Amino acid sequence: MEPSPKMIGIGIDGGTFKIIDYLTARGRLPTMRKMMDGGVKASLISTIQPISHTAWVSLYTGKNAGKHGIFDAVRRRKGSYELEPINGGFVEHEPLWSAFSRHGKRVCVFNVPVTYPPRPVNGFMVSGMDSPGIESAFTYPETLKGEILRAFPRYSIDLPMDAFVASHHPEPLRHMVEKIYESLEIQIGVIDYLLGREDWDFFFGIITVTDRLQHLLWPYVERKFDGAEITDDEEQLVEGVFGAYERIDEALSYLLEQYGSARRVMILSDHGFGPLIKDVHLNNFLADQGFLSFSPRSVWERSATHLFTAAKKHLPGEVKQYLKKKFPNRLPYFGKLAQQVDWDKTKIYSLGFFGNLCVNLRGREPLGIVGPGSQYESVIENVISKLYELRDPDDGERVVDRAYRKEELYHGEALDALPDIFLVMRNYAYMALNQFFEIEPSSVLFGKPFREMGKLSHTGSHRLEGILIFHGEDIIAGKETETSILDVAPTILHASGLPILKGYDGNVRSDFFAPSWREKRSIDYELHEYRWGGEFGYSEDEERDVTERLKGLGYL
Repeated sequence: MEPSPKMIGIGIDGGTFKIIDYLTARGRLPTMRKMMDGGVKASLISTIQPISHTAWVSLYTGKNAGKHGIFDAVRRRKGSYELEPINGGFVEHEPLWSAFSRHGKRVCVFNVPVTYPPRPVNGFMVSGMDSPGIESAFTYPETLKGEILRAFPRYSIDLPMDAFVASHHPEPLRHMVEKIYESLEIQIGVIDYLLGREDWDFFFGIITVTDRLQHLLWPYVERKFDGAEITDDEEQLVEGVFGAYERIDEALSYLLEQYGSARRVMILSDHGFGPLIKDVHLNNFLADQGFLSFSPRSVWERSATHLFTAAKKHLPGEVKQYLKKKFPNRLPYFGKLAQQVDWDKTKIYSLGFFGNLCVNLRGREPLGIVGPGSQYESVIENVISKLYELRDPDDGERVVDRAYRKEELYHGEALDALPDIFLVMRNYAYMALNQFFEIEPSSVLFGKPFREMGKLSHTGSHRLEGILIFHGEDIIAGKETETSILDVAPTILHASGLPILKGYDGNVRSDFFAPSWREKRSIDYELHEYRWGGEFGYSEDEERDVTERLKGLGYL
C-alpha cells in the first residue's frame, strides 16, 4: 500500500460559513472557494457548550467532555467552591498529534488552546492561550521559544481586550483592530516559518484573531448581512472582520503553493458566531426562586460594593488603577464564590460563561445539602421547570431554548466533574453573567454584555455551527454535509493511514474520500488506550497571568 498523503490542519477560531459564504459569493475568498468546490464543505457541529476550551480538547482527543472533563475555561478546585483556570495538564487523554508521534510521524503543533505545558512530541509544539506568557516555557523543545522570539520579537500568547485602551484611546475599536491585525500577521508568519522547517507528516496550527474580531465587531457584520443602512465608519469596522478572512484566504493560497504538494488540507473552526444580545444574571434568578441564598453582608461590605461598582462605571482609568493598587483584593481571584453564597441554604448554583448549573450535592460538594437520589432529581426537575418559565421582559419571549441534564449530552469517567445542567439560551444570543467576583445580590436579571469595557465590550458570541473544508488527493469533490467536531480526529488518523485510538466517540467520515480510495483501505483500531499521567497546576503568578488574559478575552 502506498503511503498516505501528509496532512495540514489550519484552525480559524470562530470561523463561520455566515461570513465565508457571504464573501465567496462576492468573489472575495478565491482559495476557500476553490477548496470547497474541489473538496468537502461541512458544517462542523461543536460541543455544548461551544466554548474554545471544550471544543478544541474534544476535537484533538476525539472524546466527549464526560471523558476528558473540560467544560469551560475554569473548573472547580477539588474539595472547594473556588474555581481555577484549566490548562492542557488537566487533559489525561492522548491528543491526536501524540498518536502520530507514537507511530514515528513528524508533527508540528502551533497555538492550539489547552496545550500548556507543551508535551514532548516527535517534532515541535507551541502552546496556545492557556500559556501564562512568553516568559513561560511555552514550546517544545524549549529552544524553539528563543528561535520564535528572535524571528518574531512582537510575538504574544494572545491579545486580550485592554481596559486601559477602552478608557483612554480616542478610537479604541480602531486601535484594537489594528493590534489584532498585527497579531494576525505574526500568527500567519509563524505558521509559514514552522511549515518551512521540515516536511511534516502532520501540521496543525490555529489562527485565533478571527474570534477576537468577531467578539468586538459582530453587530456591524450582522447589520451588513441584514442590508441595513450603515455609516462609512461602520463599513470600515465590517471590513475589519471581512478583511481578516481575506488575509487568511490569501495566506492559504501561498501556504498551499509552498507546502501543499501531495498533502491533504483541512480548514476548520471550534465553533461559529452570532450576535450577543444580553447577559443573564442566573444566580440572582436562582436566588429569586429560592434555590440559592447569598451570605448576609455587613453594611460596610454592601456600601463598599456599591461604591466599587459605581467606580468601575464612571471613574477614569488611571483612578481605577490607583484604587486597585491602594486597596487590593485580599481574597484569591476565584475565592469570592465561597464568600458570597450561603451554602447551608443553597441547593444549586450557576457558574461559567454559558450558565452551567451545579447541584450543591451532599458527598460531592464541600458543604452539600442536597441528598443523592430522589432529592437530587427533584431539584433538577424543579430548576429546569422554572428555567423554562424565565422570560425576557422586553419581548415576553422565553429565554431558555433547552436545559440539558449532563447525562443527555455526555458519558464517561469524568461525568461527575461536569455541571449537572447545561443551558442553551436563545441560540447563545443570551449569555450568563455568573462570575461571583463580579455579581452582587440584587433583583437584576438581565443586562448589557460586558458593560465595563465600553466600546471594547463583547457584542458577538459563539454558535454551534463551525466550519470544515477538506481538500486534497482522493478527497471527494463538491460534497456539502454536516459532521461532529468529534469526527475530526478519527478522520485525520484514517486519512493518514494510522489506527483509530481506542475510546474515540467520533466516527471516521469515510464518505469524505473518493470511492476508489475507500475500497483499498479498511479502518484499523488501537487495542489499547493511551493516557498521560499526572496534572499540571499553575503557580500563583501564572494563574494570575492566565486569569487576567481570560478576563480580557471575556471568558470571565
